[in-house]
Amino acid sequence: MGGRKDFNLLYQATRDGCSGQTFHQKFDNRGATVSVFYNTAGYVFGGYTSVSWSSDETFKPDNQAFLFRLQAANSFQPQKYPVKTANLQHTVYHNAQYGPTFGGGHDLCTFTSTINKQSNYFQGNGHMSFNHTYDMQGHDVTNFTGNNLQFTDVEVYQVTEHAARKDETPWRKLPEVKQKVLKSELETYSPPGKLDHVNILLLGAVGSGKSSYFNTINSIFQGRITSVARSGSAEHSLTTTYRLYKIKSTDSRQPLKVRLCDTRGLEDGLNLDLSDLMAIIDGHLPDRFTFNPSVPIRPDIPGYKKNPTLNDRIHCIAFVVDSTAIDVFPDKILQTFKAVQHRVNVQGELLIPGYLYIISKSI
Repeated sequence: MGGRKDFNLLYQATRDGCSGQTFHQKFDNRGATVSVFYNTAGYVFGGYTSVSWSSDETFKPDNQAFLFRLQAANSFQPQKYPVKTANLQHTVYHNAQYGPTFGGGHDLCTFTSTINKQSNYFQGNGHMSFNHTYDMQGHDVTNFTGNNLQFTDVEVYQVTEHAARKDETPWRKLPEVKQKVLKSELETYSPPGKLDHVNILLLGAVGSGKSSYFNTINSIFQGRITSVARSGSAEHSLTTTYRLYKIKSTDSRQPLKVRLCDTRGLEDGLNLDLSDLMAIIDGHLPDRFTFNPSVPIRPDIPGYKKNPTLNDRIHCIAFVVDSTAIDVFPDKILQTFKAVQHRVNVQGELLIPGYLYIISKSI
């Protein structure tokens, strides 16, 4: 999968449902794909195939395919597992009832048919039997998944060759010296005390531009336009999961000491209440926690961190405001802003005093 690629998220279990049929409706005959699985044990793993998926109940060969692990127990531990040349005929398995399935045996089969969500995860009903088709390099299911098929999310991306776009030209330019100074300050920033990094919570109304703000910052350091966070226009929040986004340095490619945390947009009727927001600020939610507007956040939900560390907590809050909609800013959301400010001011919960205000759109 060499060279620069574009990734288009076409299937997401938390958005589209965990269904083999739905996966095939979206991906049959669509070319190369990357499938990514996130579980409640903090593992991120998956597989790549250059062969288009189909529903013909057959195995397909693919000498470019591989399995991978990106994260183990919430720690970045990337590992690539290539397909065995001798077993190419069983590289991927195509079946209308199966989700993305790799290898004979199968090496990676996570779910079939339709799985209903249980609390904050989908209980996978597949199985894994390693070393049939892929070289797992001595790793077993515990190394690969933590022996856990409780999926907080499943994402499948269409992979295409990168095509330069007209909108990759910046709409305005800062003086080059100022750009370098600002980037250097972020890249060399070290948090106070024993913190590994600083968590900045982006908080704003639906459509305020929280997710787009992260995409903008990430694009600056990537040197190209990126759309990692879901963004756009919709009646309700496009952000349905809590995300802790890392930004990598342009030069070292190591994560900066600043993380931007994105949460569900505030809106009338489906608003996060103050207790939910305080659970976020106090560090109780794991990355990729899926919000349910009708169910409050409780300590008994899967993944809830009952004893968060200082590194898990929010250290600074950035209120993101759409300057084009200030005149129609809902009172309920404004009250939520004020309630959060009052609560953390009284309890002194922010490590970095004060708040940021980000004006997301120019008039």
